[in-house]
Amino acid sequence: MRHGLVLLLLVSTLPLSPAVALAAAAESSESLVVLEDFEGVRSKGNGPHLSHWRWSEGQKKDAKATTSLSANPLPGASGQGLKVLVESPLPRNPEFVALWHTGADYLPPTTQALRLRAKVVSGSFTLTCGSATAYFACSDVWAKPVVLQPGDWTTLEFSLVSNLERNFRRAIFSSASESIHLTRWIQEPLRIMMGSSSQGELWIDDLEIVGRPEPISRPAQVEVLGTANLKSAFTFATDEKEFDLSRGQQSEPLRKPALLHWPESANSLTARLRGLEEMSFIGVPLTASPQANGFRITGRITHESQIPNVVVDFLALVAPDGIFPWKVEKANDKEFALCLAPARTIGTSWGFYHARRLVPNGKTVILDLPFSDFLCAYGQEDLLVQHRMKQPLSASQIVALAFTSPFGQRSADTVFTIESLECIRIEGEPTLTYPQPPRRFPSDGK
Repeated sequence: MRHGLVLLLLVSTLPLSPAVALAAAAESSESLVVLEDFEGVRSKGNGPHLSHWRWSEGQKKDAKATTSLSANPLPGASGQGLKVLVESPLPRNPEFVALWHTGADYLPPTTQALRLRAKVVSGSFTLTCGSATAYFACSDVWAKPVVLQPGDWTTLEFSLVSNLERNFRRAIFSSASESIHLTRWIQEPLRIMMGSSSQGELWIDDLEIVGRPEPISRPAQVEVLGTANLKSAFTFATDEKEFDLSRGQQSEPLRKPALLHWPESANSLTARLRGLEEMSFIGVPLTASPQANGFRITGRITHESQIPNVVVDFLALVAPDGIFPWKVEKANDKEFALCLAPARTIGTSWGFYHARRLVPNGKTVILDLPFSDFLCAYGQEDLLVQHRMKQPLSASQIVALAFTSPFGQRSADTVFTIESLECIRIEGEPTLTYPQPPRRFPSDGK
């Protein structure tokens, strides 16, 4: 049940420290998606008791006896909320434990914050929210935590675009990165998380994503400056193990290469791919005209399920002077043609920029991807500084455009039917999909 949301102000009487209160307050914005009001369970919770895969069997047994998570009638109000009871201290590894999985695998591009209502009845609770990000991105990301003491119901907004924190659990491409993104790179459902030092009774209600309205698209004049040869498409892996398995005799890779097919009568491409983390890609070499400021893809993207929309991650591969730096070996359907893991490309100057799109499942679309929508997600050797400085994508450095189906779509294959891939010139100001600025880490402390 909705209860009249009130933005938490710094002058609130809640006993929050100035630092955590500042983390909780976000820009005023409108509701984009209601994730859960606990009137009817639309999302999967973490179970009736707290648990974590890192805990021993004895620790799991103790937590089962001393914790509970349940939807209950709200005290002193109509409707239901999530009641959290923690009667004994939890293991301190990990630092945060998931309370609720919201079901939001991907976030609207104009997302600014997660808004929720919370009330501590007894004890003290540390709350945050976050999720794992794409395999090529910045590991696990969460909002700046907030400490709550007993008091009245209050509304918190956890910023999902600034004041973010991360770990380095699988920082293959992001170990030298100074940027943290969640809305752009989210890979698994957004979670409400509780600090392991929390104890007592907590209530949570009304989870929603808030942000700016979608930008108004203005008609733009588009000039086609060149067309890529889709028959030159290739597959590549960004993980050494998966690449080696594809070329071995003992076992098959889990993240298999895409199955590519080219009709004889046209410059088109069909690629079938299962999204099991972002390690398997389809790449198309191309050279961009100096006047180009975007890509145009015409085709149909189909996920073999009933989901209404399909997410696609695009990587613009770059190298100095736009010279393709790799030899692509001819490979069959079971072998990756190329391995672009950092350890296999030592001494090669290259990098990639990222953009994400949401498209209707199975419908023909024309996707215009302005260069300004791509964020530099990796660079090595001569492009390392370019990566750290987040320099914009330059037409003179582009060597290929790659794409994949991300982890959240692993339940079925995604089929890419590409009719054309073109470099274009967009006249006018392109609409950005993920306009939030990158958060630099850790030097500026923002």
